[in-house]
Amino acid sequence: MAENKKSFVLYADLIHTVEKMPDDKAGLLFKHLLEYVNDKNPETDDLVVELTFEPIKQQLKRDLEKWQGIKSIRSDCGKLGGRPKKQTKANKAKGFLEKQSKAKKAVSVSVSVSANVINKEKIKEKSFIEPKQITEQFFKNKEFREKALISLAERNKINIDKLRAEIPSFISYWTERTQSGNKERWQEQKTFEVDRRITTWMRNNFGKKNSELDELYKKVKF
Repeated sequence: MAENKKSFVLYADLIHTVEKMPDDKAGLLFKHLLEYVNDKNPETDDLVVELTFEPIKQQLKRDLEKWQGIKSIRSDCGKLGGRPKKQTKANKAKGFLEKQSKAKKAVSVSVSVSANVINKEKIKEKSFIEPKQITEQFFKNKEFREKALISLAERNKINIDKLRAEIPSFISYWTERTQSGNKERWQEQKTFEVDRRITTWMRNNFGKKNSELDELYKKVKF
């Protein structure tokens, strides 16, 4: 946050993200947000909180830049209000007209800057990453998937190579088309948290006994 700035804008449509999150993760997200705007530089090892907060952080940065721009313009406009103490009538009239001209230019600049800020925001603004979007990216985006797997492995002390070995089967199963052909299997689920689904998949291994994996996943933390 900027110096002496005691408030920030939180957009109402954030509810579309938060209401789909478990209460504990929504609470972590809100705590993380408050720590960020109070310059505490928070860090989290929760992938859902990290990914959900990223677009919020970028919006806060854009709002701060807009606020600083408006503050600067108002300061410049204020500086145009002074006038010399002694003037002839002609000079006073001339000075008045000059100030009017400058004031009009300042207003024009303000409107132009505001319009540009709004247009850039419309172009750059991204929708909040919802849990459903996180799952879609996991299945469709290799780079995103690799980062998610590394994060999962580090948090739960899982061997990354064994984790990667199971992923092709996991993806093949959950991305299979349903009978209607309009959706994939994972889309038919009421909830689908990638972390939990993967750990359950590896623990169960579809009914096959695997003592090494069983021992490994006794350490898994949710």
